[in-house]
Amino acid sequence: MSLLALLHFLSFFIYLYMFWFVLYKNPKALLNRVCAMLIFCFVIWTFGAIFISEVIYSKNTARLAMNLYSIGWCSFAAFSVWFDLVFAKKEKILKKKITYVWLFLPAILFTYKQWTGFLIVDFISQPYGWSYTWSKSIWHLLFYAYYSLYMLYAVYLVFDFGRKTKRLREKKQAKIMVTTSLIALNLGSLSNVLLQELNIHRVPALADVLSLIWLGGIVYAITRYGLMTISPETAAENILATMDDSLILIDPDSRIITVNQATLDLLGYKKQELIGSSVTTILSDGDYAERLKELMQKGTIRDYNTFYRTSSKEKIPISLFMSLLKDKAGELAGIVCIARDMREIRRLLQKEKELAVTAAAAEVERRRATELERLNQDLKEAQAQLVQSAKMAAVGQLGAGVAHELNNPLGGILGYAQFMLEKLKKPEFSPEDFQSCAKYIESIERESNRCKGIVENLLKFSRRPISAKHEPLDIGEALQETLSIIGHQLKLKDIAVSTDIKPDLAKVAGVTNQLQQVFANIILNAQQATPEGGQLKITAKNIADTHKVEIDFVDSGCGISEENLLHIFEPFFTTKQKDKGTGLGLSVSYQIIQEHKGNIEIKSQPGKGTTVIVILPAINK
Repeated sequence: MSLLALLHFLSFFIYLYMFWFVLYKNPKALLNRVCAMLIFCFVIWTFGAIFISEVIYSKNTARLAMNLYSIGWCSFAAFSVWFDLVFAKKEKILKKKITYVWLFLPAILFTYKQWTGFLIVDFISQPYGWSYTWSKSIWHLLFYAYYSLYMLYAVYLVFDFGRKTKRLREKKQAKIMVTTSLIALNLGSLSNVLLQELNIHRVPALADVLSLIWLGGIVYAITRYGLMTISPETAAENILATMDDSLILIDPDSRIITVNQATLDLLGYKKQELIGSSVTTILSDGDYAERLKELMQKGTIRDYNTFYRTSSKEKIPISLFMSLLKDKAGELAGIVCIARDMREIRRLLQKEKELAVTAAAAEVERRRATELERLNQDLKEAQAQLVQSAKMAAVGQLGAGVAHELNNPLGGILGYAQFMLEKLKKPEFSPEDFQSCAKYIESIERESNRCKGIVENLLKFSRRPISAKHEPLDIGEALQETLSIIGHQLKLKDIAVSTDIKPDLAKVAGVTNQLQQVFANIILNAQQATPEGGQLKITAKNIADTHKVEIDFVDSGCGISEENLLHIFEPFFTTKQKDKGTGLGLSVSYQIIQEHKGNIEIKSQPGKGTTVIVILPAINK
């Protein structure tokens, strides 16, 4: 194989890898799919170019190869415009059917003209292989015009988007794409158009190889600036923005580093007014110094009752949770503060006192009892929300800790990608190099799935969900479907599963896939805690004299200590190894059952197994 043919061959494999890489990042995204189709044009182009880079092939073979890969060089300009329309978010243009007509009709026409001999008409033997000559008809001039106008319009789309967008990340992406496309456009036009028009055939046509600069720029934007992925920083910002409770992150000197939108709405400040100021600016009592000493000793403080001072000097009662943040070296990096507005709870308590004082007559006493019952229920629900909010305080640490949570797998992915790029840049790409790249691709897949799982679980957990429509469902069927999906994992450990679902079991109102998620979490926890040859018994029955259904999961596993039971529903709390659990499964399950107006309870003793009890309200016949 000649050096030129080898160059096209290596370019072919690089484009093929880029095509796979972009689809792998997010196959469902339109931007990724269009980018992959653009890259595939160059996959076809470079593959066909191999056969005109060797003198051993006949002129007829060169002509056939040129016709085949003309699909790539006649189409890439159209796909480039399509990609840049999606990137520049031109939704109105993309919705029109006529857009796709003017995009691809010229590409189809010029491909047809090449196949019928109106573009490249002859081939000239050179030391490096075959050169070619364009026809003297108007068609090759029309092709130059189409290719030039479409590519210049594509560059303008990205340039204009980068100029108008206010996001620094998007500006950097646009700058990379414009710069690399202009370099490739000029060099490719010089190589494949100008030199051929001037009958300078000693220099081979290398536009397909030079376009690696352009496509490499797009892939670099993907990996460096997250063109088609969600970064940990973006995920953290979205999670913090959806929190209803006030969150403040302060440094070791008690100066405010950042706050979320709920804090700004509550206090009436602008973000820049708070950042850099002392936290005592917004905390109204003088007990902060003593609480800070207590925090340094204990690591966390719960239910610290104090006051916020708003920009209008109003005092707002709050229940404050505080937790220390430490860096990798174990040094203090900052403090997370999460506050719950207590005005509604205090209002309920005050109203309860007023009813107690003013109630006198029998009718008033009856009304008072009714109102007290409602207020007590509201108060219990508010207090339950406050307790769960305190358990969810670990989500507050996400502002500084989510990047750390994902740092290791993301660092590994970056290292693997850099290693493969270095391999691909080598003049010779050996089978050993290919095997090494394959191993690292497997590692990238594993680490990426790990990142994806963490981010999805965090988003599910922290964002207050919009309740789906509850419908009547059969708990027995939901349990059987869950076992049919994950039962093979129990068989792998030889765990005997038995079910006792009562025939008169009442139906409940709920969302099937949400309850199946709860059942799956409980069953998989039992599987992981039960040694080989263990047992898992699942019982579903009506609770006598009530309109409730009880589902019991009893395993013969290792059990849970009394100390760990106190924290079992807290987010990020887990006794498993880091790569086998994030500590969010039971927290999410607790939240789902609460939304279904039910309850979940765990009983366990070390060495004697664990019983998980789920109680759900039944539907009245």
